Formats: sequence, C-alpha cells, structure tokens
Amino acid sequence: MMPSSCITLAAVTVFLATYLVTNTVGWTVTRLTTTSKQCIANGTQKSAFVRCFCSASSSSEFSILDEDGQQQRNDSEAERLRQQARKLRQEIEEFENQKQVMEQTERKKIQDELNSRQALIDQYSVVVPILKPDGMTVEEKIQFPPRLEKLPQGGIGSSAIFLCEATLPLGILLGEHESLVGMTEVDEVAAGSNGEKAGIREGDLLRACTACKVEMEQPTWQLIAGGIGRPKTVRYIFSTDFKPIEMVMEAVASNRMDPEGRPVLLVLERRKSS
Repeated sequence: MMPSSCITLAAVTVFLATYLVTNTVGWTVTRLTTTSKQCIANGTQKSAFVRCFCSASSSSEFSILDEDGQQQRNDSEAERLRQQARKLRQEIEEFENQKQVMEQTERKKIQDELNSRQALIDQYSVVVPILKPDGMTVEEKIQFPPRLEKLPQGGIGSSAIFLCEATLPLGILLGEHESLVGMTEVDEVAAGSNGEKAGIREGDLLRACTACKVEMEQPTWQLIAGGIGRPKTVRYIFSTDFKPIEMVMEAVASNRMDPEGRPVLLVLERRKSS
C-alpha cells in the first residue's frame, strides 16, 4: 500500500495537469475562434473592397465609354454642320455667279439697245454750221427725222442722211416728191456736172442746204446814235422740209452771194439700197 502522502501528491499532479490541459485547450480554441472571426471579418472587408473597386472600375469604364460616344457624336455633328456650311457656300457662289451672268446679260442687252439707238441716231445725223443769234457760226451735230421710211418700200433704218459739198453751178434739177407732200427730191443730175462729181444721185431727198442772206450789222455806237447799221451777208442752214419748191431753189441759188465763195452744203436723204 502506498502512503497517503504519495496519494495526495499524485492527486495534486493530476489536478494540475487537468487544469493546464483545460486552460490550454480553451485558450487555443478561443484564439482560434478569435482568429477565425478576424479572418472572416477581414475577408468580408476585402470582399467589400473588391466589390467597391470592381464597381468603381466598371463605372469608370462605362464613364469612359460614355465620354467616347459623346465625343464621337459631337464629331459627327460638327462634320455634318461643316458639310452644310460647305453646301451653303457652294449654293451662294452658284447664286452669285448666276446673278453676275444675268446682270452682265442684262447690261449687255441694254448696252446693245443703246448702241442700236445711237447708231440709228448717227445714221440720221450730220454736222453742219449753225448761225447763232450773236452772229457766230458753230459746228453742231443735227438729227433729221427720216422721211423715206414712210414709203411702202421703206422702214426704220431703210435710209440714211449724209452731207454733200458741191460748187455752183450744181447741174441738178429739183422737184416736188410725188408721194411725200412738202418734200423736195433730185429729179435729174447732169452728166459731168458738179453735182455728179459731188456724189448727188437722182432720187435723193433734199432735207437742208446752206443759204445766204443780207442782215444789217449795227455796232454799239450806231445803236446809241440811232443809225441803221451796215449790210452784212451771212450764211446759214435752210431746212427744205415742207417748203415750196420755189423757196428751196432760191435758197440754193443764194449761195452765189457768199462773199467767201464757199461751196454749197446739201443735206440729202438716200435709200440704202440705191
């Protein structure tokens, strides 16, 4: 039999061993439990961080994609506006070109009409010496209305006015026109006469000629003294339209009175076809 002291020591030893084992296991379990909880907590946080990071990354990617799409749409809209601007510029240029062409055509038409009218005016105009009231003679361009165009074979521009210069005697025979009342025409031109040499033709219409007349010239001192002045021969243009044939012939013959002996000026109208 073992002594009681040994039994007591053995019991204490077993108690201590049991206590140590129990506390150690509990501490270990508690430590493991705490560690597991921390790990779980850390895992949850990491999962939440991962989810947040993934969500942020996805949002950033979507935001980048949205910005790229918006930029593409803006670029497309800008290109469309540029195309419209180019189209509008082309339309404006075409309109301006058409407008210029139309304006040039209209100006050319107006200018052609003016030129045609001026040519017709020149066709019936000649430069003749005109006696002014102060006694001066001035060369002026005078337009004569056409007369031969009133004939059945006539028409606008069917005749022309020209100036003929011849010395006396003319060697022509004047007479009244059969169809045009009040008009004087050349009925005959003598062969080799001054009129023929000057280019006068039978059938020409005499519209005007130079004539001479005597006027009383009164200097200022004679006007003050009440004098009648002194005679002076002047030359002027005599219109033969609607004048009696006798008066026309006197006007032509009066050129003999010209103290300077200048040739006779005859304004004639002639058919273009003759």
